[in-house]
Amino acid sequence: MDKAVTTYVNKQQSPQKEICQKLRRIILKTFPKIKEEMKWGVPAYDEKYYFVGLKDSVNLGFCVQGMIKQEKELFKGKGKYM
Repeated sequence: MDKAVTTYVNKQQSPQKEICQKLRRIILKTFPKIKEEMKWGVPAYDEKYYFVGLKDSVNLGFCVQGMIKQEKELFKGKGKYM
């Protein structure tokens, strides 16, 4: 577990803090060898996933760059890369 990610999560307000903790546990349990780091100012995982604690919510994001067309079609939104 990355210390900078721990610091980021611990600085969040409730309930965002608890949501971030849960997302982190799910990601690390599902992908035990995934690289966890702070990137783009938020916790990031193998440059494929990230989460960010916001004022009223927590966003879980996916990087679609490098995905095949069928995978990209599973996502909705206007992001070109995420």
